[in-house]
Amino acid sequence: CPESAYAKLGAGEQPPVVRVTLAAGQVWDFVIEAVTRQRAFPGSRVAITGRSITCAAAAPYQPEQAWRIEGDTTAAQIAAAANIYTMLEVAWALQDWPVPDQVFSHTGTPLGVVKRVADAVEALVQSDRSAYLVNVLPRYPVLPNEWAVVAPDVEVAMGAIASEGFDRRSQPEYDGVYLFGQREGAAALVKLSGTSGANLHPSITDELLTDDAACALRGAAVLGRSGEQQDHSLRLPVLSGVGQPGVFDLNWLVRIVEPAETWYGIVRRVQVEFSMAALSQSVGLERHTKLIAGTVAPPALPPSLLLLQSELRQIVIEIDLPTRAAR
Repeated sequence: CPESAYAKLGAGEQPPVVRVTLAAGQVWDFVIEAVTRQRAFPGSRVAITGRSITCAAAAPYQPEQAWRIEGDTTAAQIAAAANIYTMLEVAWALQDWPVPDQVFSHTGTPLGVVKRVADAVEALVQSDRSAYLVNVLPRYPVLPNEWAVVAPDVEVAMGAIASEGFDRRSQPEYDGVYLFGQREGAAALVKLSGTSGANLHPSITDELLTDDAACALRGAAVLGRSGEQQDHSLRLPVLSGVGQPGVFDLNWLVRIVEPAETWYGIVRRVQVEFSMAALSQSVGLERHTKLIAGTVAPPALPPSLLLLQSELRQIVIEIDLPTRAAR
């Protein structure tokens, strides 16, 4: 920023909020948390750093406290109740599930409660770009082996890619996982349908796995990230005209069209840069290079689990996530 911003950012209500407009419809609001002035002939300049305005529901703006929910509730209600006084809106974009009385306990900030509930099923918590709102999103809206049969959020031709590269991020080819709640939790074997589920991921325990819906979400996240894959980076322009994607968003499904092949990836990170009067973005995609057979589908009883925790409700879930509409 120009030097004049230094005085403005230090005066008035603190901390200051700055709006960044990259292009039409591409707007971000930030709470500014650090301001640095560099003096050098023939002038000086100011560098600022900040976070999304949803940080107002987190430290240091909110104190940590002990949370305990009394009465039967749901995961989405826990996240919303923790933010009644922060007035942060929580947009719950995954299946909700019941949580019995006295099961939930956590020490942290109101936004930390949202993150804790989301972590139980490995969901993503994403700040809105300009609204005081967070979105709770499933890690895999569609499993990797279904990406080719649903409409992508955006399609990219090779001619639009300035540079690319990848790091290998392969995982074992798990096709099943046992999940357990605690005290009043559930117990489930989540597996890919059409497989034996015998190539098991290490079992997972979480007090918020209280229902088969939660187990299905957590199982889909675990099995979705299995198998051979890459962390694929693309450098692209930011196209913000009518019908253009603008800055990519987390969890977008991207179709890459090359002369020799067409492949798919899901957006895991985005960095935007402005240099030489041009906007560009670096997009990190999770790309699966070898798909594990099977999708993920409804519950039945696994006899082996009856010997493990007989007091728990036991189910087998074969995951079959619903196909989503095009965005």
